[in-house]
Amino acid sequence: MTSKDDVDQPLTPITVDFRLMAVRYELYVVEEFHSSIEAQIESLNDIAIQKMRADFDGVIEDDYELEVAVQQLTYDDRRLMPRLVRHPFLVMLYAVYEATVREIAELVRGKQSRALKLDNISGSFLERAKKYYKHVIGMKLTQDNASWVKVNLLADLRHVIVHTNGRMDMVSTERKEKLLSAGVQIVDNPPVMIVLPDLLHDIFAAVKGDLDGLVSRYLEWDHNEGG
Repeated sequence: MTSKDDVDQPLTPITVDFRLMAVRYELYVVEEFHSSIEAQIESLNDIAIQKMRADFDGVIEDDYELEVAVQQLTYDDRRLMPRLVRHPFLVMLYAVYEATVREIAELVRGKQSRALKLDNISGSFLERAKKYYKHVIGMKLTQDNASWVKVNLLADLRHVIVHTNGRMDMVSTERKEKLLSAGVQIVDNPPVMIVLPDLLHDIFAAVKGDLDGLVSRYLEWDHNEGG
């Protein structure tokens, strides 16, 4: 039972840091998406196979021919279905990364009262971001070189997905060789890239670690600056 003295006691203030809350929420959603990807692929494969059998039922009367047709489409489906789930994840992960890097750069720029913006620098987004963080706002962008390599790999994958839907016959030889050396696989007819689960996990872990670290560094910097 609460006494009158307890009620009269001043409440202890609760400090909640809402800065970059959206970023942390987006990372949580991306992490949940990542953890469910392989289960989604298996479920979608099963649904697709059932639909194929239903579509062929009555069209192909010979049982042997029906089974051969289903097996062939099942083989194609199990090669290509993963990209239909993993590719959107990679695009979303990159979008969260770029948006976070841009937001923090702009927050620091505003507090430092600098005129030069990230987009005023030439080069690709990652080239501009690296220069801007190091030479303009003086903040560490990435944890280490290994993480930076994975971030660049993510950017390359996103580029191929957005511009060619993963079709490697539409990609430059230089970019294709770069992706192959990073562990990306290619299947033929049509030649599309496949990002296997282990590589997907490594990319996600590196990018998430970089973003977690960047957010923490910004909040510490902002606190020290009197924010």
